[in-house]
Amino acid sequence: TNPGSVSDQPIVSMDFFPTMLEHTGLPLKPNLHADGRSLLPELTGKKGKPRPLYWPYPHYHGSNWKPGASIRDGDWKLIKFYDQEKVELYNLKKDPSEKKDLAKKNPARAKELEYKLIAWQKQMKAKLPEPNPDYKN
Repeated sequence: TNPGSVSDQPIVSMDFFPTMLEHTGLPLKPNLHADGRSLLPELTGKKGKPRPLYWPYPHYHGSNWKPGASIRDGDWKLIKFYDQEKVELYNLKKDPSEKKDLAKKNPARAKELEYKLIAWQKQMKAKLPEPNPDYKN
């Protein structure tokens, strides 16, 4: 890597494992890093292959976050909220703080990203939230 070099290519932590494997000359293990890729192109001054990034979050916890998932594809980010059965859509280039939900103004883009998210969840066999049978309203 050249000192002071910068890449604006979005990456996720799942990319670290295949990067370390490739960098050390060890064989990749796609079953263990199916949604990550090596970052060696970026680290050697080349452009990596752009791809959508996904974040599943199928459970509740101590914060206010509810079960959902999101996808970032280029400048666009879609967040799917399972408990509300709704999506939000943001253009991160124009709105990096995610203040202006564009899902109603751009339903075609929202559907496209939602379908990509669903397809990825099926491919990864991602966990989805399930109703608690012991919960009474």
